[in-house]
Amino acid sequence: MNGSGGKASLRVWGSPENSKVVIYIDKQAYDDIHRHGAANPQREVVGILLGNVSEDSTGKYRVDIVGIVKSESAPGNQTQAQFTHEVWLQLVESAQRNYPNQKVVGWYHTHPGFGAFMSDDDINSHRVAFSHPWHVAAVCDPIKNELCFFGWDGSEIKAIKGFYTYEVPVKEPKPLPRPERMAPSQRKIPAFLIPVLALFLALFTIVGLALTVWLPGDQRKTSQPPLKDFPAAVVSFRNEEKGEIYHYYLIQKNGEVWRHTLNKPEPWDKEKSLPIALKEIVEQPTANIQKDSGDTIGVLKMQAKDEAGKLWILSTSISNTGEITEWQKTEPGTTPPAGISLSISEKYLLFGTTKNTISLQLSFIGSGNLSWHISSESTGIKVDKESGVGNAIINVTVERSELIPGDHLDKIIFSYDGDKKTEEVLTFVSVVSVTEPVQKMPSFSIISVKDENDDGKISREGEKVLVLVQNVGHGSGQAEVSIDPSEVFAIVESPEAQELKPDEEFEFVFRLKPKTMRSGISENLVFKVKKLTSTTDEYYEESERFFTP
Repeated sequence: MNGSGGKASLRVWGSPENSKVVIYIDKQAYDDIHRHGAANPQREVVGILLGNVSEDSTGKYRVDIVGIVKSESAPGNQTQAQFTHEVWLQLVESAQRNYPNQKVVGWYHTHPGFGAFMSDDDINSHRVAFSHPWHVAAVCDPIKNELCFFGWDGSEIKAIKGFYTYEVPVKEPKPLPRPERMAPSQRKIPAFLIPVLALFLALFTIVGLALTVWLPGDQRKTSQPPLKDFPAAVVSFRNEEKGEIYHYYLIQKNGEVWRHTLNKPEPWDKEKSLPIALKEIVEQPTANIQKDSGDTIGVLKMQAKDEAGKLWILSTSISNTGEITEWQKTEPGTTPPAGISLSISEKYLLFGTTKNTISLQLSFIGSGNLSWHISSESTGIKVDKESGVGNAIINVTVERSELIPGDHLDKIIFSYDGDKKTEEVLTFVSVVSVTEPVQKMPSFSIISVKDENDDGKISREGEKVLVLVQNVGHGSGQAEVSIDPSEVFAIVESPEAQELKPDEEFEFVFRLKPKTMRSGISENLVFKVKKLTSTTDEYYEESERFFTP
C-alpha cells in the first residue's frame, strides 16, 4: 500500500468488504481532507483523489488513495462549489506535478454543517467526470466530523459501506556503508548519435499519430477526452431497446462532442462536432425520445452562443447505436413554436360594484387555429359567445339580479384542442343590497404568486416570493398574508399586514430558503390572505409550486 516500507497500522471504518469497491486511504490523505474543510467552514471546497486501482477475479475493485490535490480557487458558497473548467485544469496540473506516477481515482468535496451526502448536483458532477466503475467520491462535513465514500453500483451512485485507513510509520534512514571503491562510470552515448536518435523518435511519433487518425472504421480506437477539457455540459439518453445509456459530453474547446456508453470500457467515441465555435451554452441540452422514425430513436437539442455572441438552436438525431447525425442550426426567431396554445388578454375580471361588462380577447399562439368552447358554473356570469374557432373577442357580463348581496368569486373555463387543454379566468363581483345600506367591507384576493426570478426555483441563498393582493371589496381594511408550514422551504422573512383601499393592489414579499440540499425537489405552497380584523378563519388562498435549484 505504501512504498515507504514498514508495517502499516490499519483501521476499519464500517464494513468495507460489503461493497463492490474496497477503499484503502492513507491516514495522511484522510486528515488532509478534514483539514482542507476545517480551514474553510463557511464554504464548500473540492479536490481530487490520487492513487491506484486493481481488480480481482470476482470483478471487485480495490482503490488505494495515497494523496489528494486540493483546489484553493474553486468559487462557491456553503452549499455548492463550482467545479469549473479552470478549477479542473489547475487540479490536473497539480496532480501531474506532485503525483506523476498516480492516477485520478476520484474526487472529494465538503458540506460544512450539512452532513456527508451526495446532492443531485454532486451526482451530476460525478457522472460527468468520474464515469469509471472504480471512481469514488468522498464527502466530508468538517463541522460534524463526518466522512463518507460514494461509488458506482451498476448505473447508480450509492454510499460505500465502509473503508480502511492505514498509517505507515516513518523509519529513520540508515547510514550507507562507506564505499571501498568507486563505482565504474556509465558509458555515454556518442555525441554524433544523438541527432540520429532524435530523428528516429520523431518519425516514430508521427507514424503513430497518423495510424491513430487515419485508421478506417472500427479499426480506429479513440480514447477518453483529455482531463483538461472538462465538459461544458453533459446529457444522457437511454436506449430502451438495447438497455444502454449514452452520455454525451460537450467540450468547450473546439465544440467537440464525445459519447460514452455506461458500464462499457473504453474506447470512447468522438461524435460530430458542433457547427459553431462554442462560446456559451445558454440552455442545457435535452435528449428526447423520437418514436416511429426508423433508425432515429431520439433528438438532442440545446441553445448556445457562438464566438460572436449570436444565439443558435442546435439539434441532431440519435441513431439506434447511439451515434449522432449532422448537427442542424437555426436562429430562435425562425423556429415555429412547438404545438399551439391559447392566450387570453385578462386572467382576472374585477367587476366590483360598478362594472357590468368586460371584453376578453382570445388568440392562439403557434401554427393553426383550434375550436374552443366556454363553461361557467355561475348563474350571474353571461358570455355573448359560448364556442367558436380561432381568435375571438368575448364580452363577459354580470347579471347582478341573479346574485345575492355580497362578494362573489367564480371562474370561466376555456377548453380547446379537443378538451385536452384548458385556460381559466377568475371573476370578482360585489353585489350591493337595494334595501339595506351598503356596508363598506374589504374583500381580499390573491392575484398572482411568483418568485423574484420568475423561474419557479428558490435559490440556495434564499429568494423573494412576491404575492400580489387586491382589495376587491368596497371598504378599506388590513390584509394579512401567510404560508402554510413547509417541509421543503424555510420561511426566512414574512411581510407585515397592509392597509388596502377598494381596488388597491399591494405586493407582499416573503423570503424563502430550501431546507434540503437536494436539487429538483418541489412542493406546492399554499398562500392565504385574510382580513386582519376578521374573527373567523375565512381565507382566500392560492397555491404555487416551487423547486429547489
